Amino acid sequence: MNIPVSDSKDEDPATRPYKLSEVDEEDQKRRFLTPDDSLCFLVVTAKLMTGFDAPNEGVLYLDKPLKAHHLFQTITRPNRTWVSPTGFTKTSDVVVDHISLGEKVQRAVADPTAEGAAGKGRGGSSPT
Repeated sequence: MNIPVSDSKDEDPATRPYKLSEVDEEDQKRRFLTPDDSLCFLVVTAKLMTGFDAPNEGVLYLDKPLKAHHLFQTITRPNRTWVSPTGFTKTSDVVVDHISLGEKVQRAVADPTAEGAAGKGRGGSSPT
């Protein structure tokens, strides 16, 4: 398991000795993507929420507020099929929502042109 540590002013100073270098972080990502590696669980914050393609990921735990495209990108991350080198086919995923983001997800994926959605979409306005 790997828990990334940042240089943020909000980071607990006691965690700083565990901060990985950029080279070490890249090694951790490579290991996570390698099917037979023992590293199979990552704890991440915003650093890997977008832009890190990991089709082998099957479970995502949400415990911090996310909005708009960050929320959508994050919850769709494990929703990819994947075939392991041994032939196992991942056909489903699990998103464990610890902070009740379900309603925000529904709003994020709602069709702004659908009946009853006037004024709720981007740039939309209520009928006069």
